[in-house]
Parts: sequence; C-alpha cells; structure tokens
Amino acid sequence: MKPQIQIFTVCLLAAVLFSLNTYGQCTANAGKDSTFCVSIGIDAFYLGGSPSVIGGTPPYTYTWTCSYSILNSLFYSASDYLNDTSTANPLLIEHNSDTLAFYLTVSDSLGNICSDTIIVKFCSYVWSLEDKFVVINQGDTTQLYPGIGSGCPPLLYEWSPNYYISDPNVSDPFVSPDTTTYYIAMVTDSAGCQGYDEPFEVYVIPTGTNDHQIPHVIIDIFPNPLYDRSTIRILRPDRSELKIEFYDAFGRVIKQMRIIDNLTEIKRDDFKAGIFFYRVFENNIFIGQGKLIVD
Repeated sequence: MKPQIQIFTVCLLAAVLFSLNTYGQCTANAGKDSTFCVSIGIDAFYLGGSPSVIGGTPPYTYTWTCSYSILNSLFYSASDYLNDTSTANPLLIEHNSDTLAFYLTVSDSLGNICSDTIIVKFCSYVWSLEDKFVVINQGDTTQLYPGIGSGCPPLLYEWSPNYYISDPNVSDPFVSPDTTTYYIAMVTDSAGCQGYDEPFEVYVIPTGTNDHQIPHVIIDIFPNPLYDRSTIRILRPDRSELKIEFYDAFGRVIKQMRIIDNLTEIKRDDFKAGIFFYRVFENNIFIGQGKLIVD
C-alpha cells in the first residue's frame, strides 16, 4: 500500500502546484489602443478586454486610473472621462484635446495584482475665426493658406476647385484665377479624420476700375484716380443702406463707410497714394467691387 499512497500523494501535490500556478497569476487586458475623430463624434466605446483579466482567483477588484493636467493648473482624473472606474469595462464619456493613457490594475481574492495600459488618442481640428480673402488684379497671383489646423499630423490637403492653382495638395498653394473664386481646403490627418476649411475668397478685379456684379446696379467712383475729392456713385432700384469697404493690396481694411444716397463724397486725406480695392455690400451681401487709384 505504501507505494500507492506515495503515488497518490505525489499526484495530489502536482495537482495543487498546477492549480496554484494556473490561478495564482493573472494577466490584465485594458483593451486595444484606439484613435477617435472628435469632429465627427465618438460612438459608445468601452475600455478593457473581453475578458479584462485572465487567470488569478476570482472575485476581482478593478481600478482604472488616469492623470492629465493643463498648464499644471487644471487637473483631471479617470473619473472625469469614465462612467465607472471600478468596473471591468467602463464607458468613455468624455473626450480630450490630447492623448490619454488609462491604467488598469486588477487584484484577485488572493492578493495577486496585474496591470495593463490602453492609449486613447483624440484627433480634433481647430479653425481660425479669420475671414480669409484677398483682392487681386486680373492676371496677378496670390497665395492661399488654411484656416484649419491641429488634428493628428501629418496633414494632407486638397484644395478645390482645381482652378488656376499651382498644387492643390499643399497647404499654401499659389493661385491666379481670372475671375472671382472661392477656394476650400479639405484636410485629412494621419488617423483619417477629415475637416473642411472655411472658403478663402479671391476677388479678381478685371481690366478697368469698375466691376459691378448685380444687374441693374451701377457702381463707380469719379474722378478715378482720386486727386482731391471723388464721388462714389451707386445707382440701384431701391434706397436701402449700403456699406463700402476699401482695402489695400494686402487685403487690409483701410476705410469703411455707410452709404445712403446715390452720391457719396470721399477725400484724398483718407488715403495714401497707391491702388486700393473696394467692395460694396447690401445687408451684408456682396453686390459689387472695383478699384480706386489714389495719386
């Protein structure tokens, strides 16, 4: 009997050792690193694996942690981004302007501890509030630039329309349209997130000093060039208030005026010598443009 008892004891010990080896260790799974396009919204996303822990001895205790700060003055933790920091698969409830690292720590009933990390990257675009436009003479060239940035670099650009443009796939192409054209950039970042820029307005002044756009509206300035005084003449069917803006060659607003009458006087003292461009608006709607020469 003794040999049988010894064999049984050895087998029992091996089974216990195997059991301790199998259940005494645990492996945590925080989930697969992920990237989100914030500009198009985030679908329901749960952290953790399926399951979030393998091995060990249940029941388990889960702890999710995360630390993020802005200028060392605003501090955020996992509870600001997750609906529950003590569950195996918490729901992401808030996005961020930067990449976040979430740490999962799991402890089992025997005190064994295992951990894992998931990186969550947020790609979001930033738009400028600038009204991008430039006024050029017919035949001249100007350079575009985007008003959208950030995202997850590198960024790919696609300008449209592909009309008198040096390269529609660079951030700052040169254009030389022969008529007023609005160019729009579509941007795609490394995560595949897409964003559309606000139009870049290129106003083209054709040969001559007048370029009125709306039928039955006459817009001109005489005499032109301006030496001492000139008159803005705007003839239109109604007498609604108009606004005229003068720009220099760099697109900077030099002078703005409200116009009520058909004839409005401007003085040489309001301008330096050079070439200026003007645009006329009715209820903030563009109705015409032209060029003013000041001697």
